[in-house]
Amino acid sequence: MLAIGALLAGRYLSLIWLDAVVAIVAALVILRWAWRLISDCARQLIDLGPSTALRDKVQEALEAVGDTRVRDLHLWHVGPTQLVCVASVVTTGSTPLEQYKRAVLAAVPVDHLTIEIAPKTPATVA
Repeated sequence: MLAIGALLAGRYLSLIWLDAVVAIVAALVILRWAWRLISDCARQLIDLGPSTALRDKVQEALEAVGDTRVRDLHLWHVGPTQLVCVASVVTTGSTPLEQYKRAVLAAVPVDHLTIEIAPKTPATVA
């Protein structure tokens, strides 16, 4: 709309410079949008978001269930408010999967949760 208005103002009001000004403003808006998009994508690619406090809460919740140690944990945003969690735990007990799920969901509102449970053996103690 601004570009059309600038073209009309240039033609009928002899404000030919207005088209260039509107183009520069549009370029700045696009650059700001692109920078935010690149920043968000980079955070996802290097597994930087969300906060480490949320990740610590999930780890504490999982490790509070029986004799459990978290081997691998990933927590990231897939939308403005949607969280995904993928965890791998090692345990000596036979704790049901539902107990782990309840513990995580009580600590952090996760929308999609995947938990892998591995038995603790001498090879996995390290």
